[in-house]
Amino acid sequence: MPRNKQAGVVVNADDFGLSESINAGVFQSAKTGIVSSVSLASNGAAFGQAVLMLADLDVSAGWHVNLTSGFPVSKCVPSLLKDDRFMGKIGFLHRFFAGKIKVAHIKRELDAQLNRLLKAGIRLTHADGHHDIHFLPGLAQILANYFRCAHIDHVRYAGSRLGLLDDAVKPVNILSHCLHRLLSENSPYHVPKRHINMVWGRELYFAKDKDGILTRYLLSAGDGIHLIVCHPSDFVEKPVYNLRYNGGSKELTALCSETLKNKATFISFNEL
Repeated sequence: MPRNKQAGVVVNADDFGLSESINAGVFQSAKTGIVSSVSLASNGAAFGQAVLMLADLDVSAGWHVNLTSGFPVSKCVPSLLKDDRFMGKIGFLHRFFAGKIKVAHIKRELDAQLNRLLKAGIRLTHADGHHDIHFLPGLAQILANYFRCAHIDHVRYAGSRLGLLDDAVKPVNILSHCLHRLLSENSPYHVPKRHINMVWGRELYFAKDKDGILTRYLLSAGDGIHLIVCHPSDFVEKPVYNLRYNGGSKELTALCSETLKNKATFISFNEL
């Protein structure tokens, strides 16, 4: 008998639109695998292709807020940039906490990214942040207003616990766990009545046995709604934006495994 049919599992692929290889991996894992939701980076080099692909997929779509990788949509946000592109996660965090990033520039870029999504006719059901920047104190308060105006109901981590099965990867999650604790009691984000109870996925990014860790996620899912975050890629081109997508093709293979399809009830944000 299938396991944990009482638990709804949303499998969300991040970074849709960043590159053609990522798009190909996301598309295949949604078309033939267990991915049921995608998050679009509207500043991505392959965003237009992702929009076309989305029309052929039965998934929910969200906004993957990106202020750290690639190029901006807006043309005048100098405090966010190194040369003409975003400065990466570490560079962004350094400048953000040093107060060297102008709020006006953040809002200008957020306006541009959101408008690109809305002009593409995408119904946004959820939101999250590239490198989890949407949970940074200060930035979260700004984003809450955008999400509310865009009628986005579900924000990653809002009202959720963080699931982690392997102690070996806990050090890489220190920032996310600290920010989660910091904002969980005073989060600016609305938490819907039916929301994500548990977020999984950090281990999948680092695990060598990706099929095995996905199976463990699904078998660990109890009552409630669970979210698995993934980053599939077909890796037919050189990765862009210095993203660590060396495991993306292995994630794609695991996400399309026939043995996983009967281990849970897979749903999208459209069903919440």
